[in-house]
Amino acid sequence: MVETPPLFSAVCRALVRAGLPLVELSDVDLFEVIAATAEWVGPEAGPEVDPRPVAEEFENRLSGGWFAEPTPGEEQAHFSVAPEPPRVALVRPEPGSTKVFDDKPLGAWWTSSRLPDGTSCWSRSESLVGTPETRAAGEFPQRREQWVTVDLAAARIHRIERAADFAVLLADYPLAGSGFPRVDWLAVAEDFDAVHLSARGLVYTQDVPIATDRGTSALRGWNCESTAWLTAPRLR
Repeated sequence: MVETPPLFSAVCRALVRAGLPLVELSDVDLFEVIAATAEWVGPEAGPEVDPRPVAEEFENRLSGGWFAEPTPGEEQAHFSVAPEPPRVALVRPEPGSTKVFDDKPLGAWWTSSRLPDGTSCWSRSESLVGTPETRAAGEFPQRREQWVTVDLAAARIHRIERAADFAVLLADYPLAGSGFPRVDWLAVAEDFDAVHLSARGLVYTQDVPIATDRGTSALRGWNCESTAWLTAPRLR
């Protein structure tokens, strides 16, 4: 029996609790629900609800409209003082680290794509839990959202649409010396310029347990449609 992805079920429950008819939600509205649910850490508020009444409709929405469009798009948003990309300098985490943050490509350049209303997925996601300036800018409040046009034809991109796509990275690029299964992003960078998690990939992949010969792992803490550039992209 195939288990339903945790975030998929959590979004369905959030929709049922809020009484939000999917037919009345735009793709931007639905992405906000997904992003807010992905950001939440802790027990879900409110009574236990059955997610099944909206599951089929939610899956249909993820298969059409903006969610079915190929991403990343050529126009990519990032937070920086200057519009040009920073220098990409990947580093490996400490061997004993168990931080969720250390699961992700440390030192990568992170970007996100446009939503149908022209805003970026990242700024929309961050604004749900704090202003983009305070959340995405981190310790540097002078950072602002910048847009660049990336030459996607020149980029080797590994796309994550399902948990199986992340499982490939765990299997083919294992991080040596890690206490539990992690991806060696420096090794990935030898074959790919970027790893992209689509909005659908977020729903179907984040927190899904993946069994490996070194134990069980999962994609954790990405929380948004995003691209982690492992090498500096060519801009247009």
